Amino acid sequence: ALVECLMRAFAVDPRRVLLEGYSGGGETLSLVMGTKPELYSAALMCASQWNGDPVPLAAARVPIRISLGDADEFYSVEAARRFTEELRLLYRAQGLSEREIDRLVVLDVKDASYFQGSDEQHGSGSSLMANDSRIMGWLFRQ
Repeated sequence: ALVECLMRAFAVDPRRVLLEGYSGGGETLSLVMGTKPELYSAALMCASQWNGDPVPLAAARVPIRISLGDADEFYSVEAARRFTEELRLLYRAQGLSEREIDRLVVLDVKDASYFQGSDEQHGSGSSLMANDSRIMGWLFRQ
């Protein structure tokens, strides 16, 4: 509701409304994208898990990138893989090519070396991912 209100009140280009969430914010992102994906032109979920309905996301064809550590202390890489495969299956059912699906669904799993020697991937990932030009660049190029 807030995004819709802001879009009505200000000169917002609807093709440039992006959504990003880290950890619990990523879980919230998944709920939002499961209900109103058409409001956003892309979504970036970092160090989190999908809790929303993937069907509306697939119907809206909003690009999503999921970035997390391979040994995140709170969120499972396997859960991220299951979700991305479920989303890919929904796109295949729509008749999209693998190339089109690869543009819409990106799973980016970081190994231990990414976290610069930190034993805590989840905590150290917040600043690393927010300053990673490949991750944030993906979002802003959508």
